[in-house]
Amino acid sequence: MQGGGDDVARLFYLKNPQTLQEFQELVTLVRALSDIGRTFTYVAPKAVAVRGTGEQMALAEWLFTELDKPRPVVAEVGLARQYHMRGDADNVVRVFYLNHAATPERLQEIAVYTRNATRIGRIFNYNSSRAIALRGTAAQVALADQLIAERDK
Repeated sequence: MQGGGDDVARLFYLKNPQTLQEFQELVTLVRALSDIGRTFTYVAPKAVAVRGTGEQMALAEWLFTELDKPRPVVAEVGLARQYHMRGDADNVVRVFYLNHAATPERLQEIAVYTRNATRIGRIFNYNSSRAIALRGTAAQVALADQLIAERDK
């Protein structure tokens, strides 16, 4: 596409959000962590159209792939998945799957505590997968890893 840096458009079809709220949570999480300003949803087919830079699309694809799946099995829970922004080792996106945060309220408590302690501005819950996704510096993400592990008991 011509003009500006928003030269890539993609259409994603999501499979696993079961409710409108889950669909909206996932789209909001991806839009905010990817810094994508142009996002359009079509609820019935669970479709998401996005436009941004190549780097934004790569991150959006990674996040949708990572989070648009059934809740991880117990062996995967507790693991964290990480994405490094190209050319910037200090700009990290990480998804944490929590094992013991059994309610959305508890997941939110852990996310708020982590946000305040690390000063990470972009941190989001995805309740259906009991996941917390965030974007920050390598040091912030390392501290978040420790804090989340301590609180998910």
